[in-house]
Amino acid sequence: MSVRRRRSAGRAAATATVAAVALAGCGASNLAFRTDRRVHISSPASRALVDAPVTLRWNLLPRPEAPTTFAVFVDRAPVKPGQTLRAVAAGDSSCQHAPGCPDAQYLADRQVYTTTDTSLTLQTVGSLNSYQTTQLHEATIVLLDASGRRVGEAAWYVDFRMRHRRFR
Repeated sequence: MSVRRRRSAGRAAATATVAAVALAGCGASNLAFRTDRRVHISSPASRALVDAPVTLRWNLLPRPEAPTTFAVFVDRAPVKPGQTLRAVAAGDSSCQHAPGCPDAQYLADRQVYTTTDTSLTLQTVGSLNSYQTTQLHEATIVLLDASGRRVGEAAWYVDFRMRHRRFR
């Protein structure tokens, strides 16, 4: 075998080894790669132009016997799987030292809502940091268990458009 062929074979082996080591660091053992279709959001339609108040409606099938609690996050990421809504207040010393915080008002001020119903009416939706008068908002729904922890990785979302007045 010529020197060139040995070097080329050596480079290929080294590249394969580096790729194998790099990909081994991408642990994907705890991820659930399947579509969860338990929740279907029926309104508003995706990217619909709506006015406040806007009512979100969804179905949960099959419907469990025990009441189900939903958390709805508007224009923000939901808490991570296994976390409670206290994670919304992480780093906020005014809430961490107040008994009962985060309460419903604290969460609503941050556009986070809980309900056992399969609908939620948002009286207002905060304007995004944008100069656009029509803004795209996103509502994300996750399930909470009886202790208020997020159940699994499943999340369902809908985006909708709203007109906001510009402030000058």
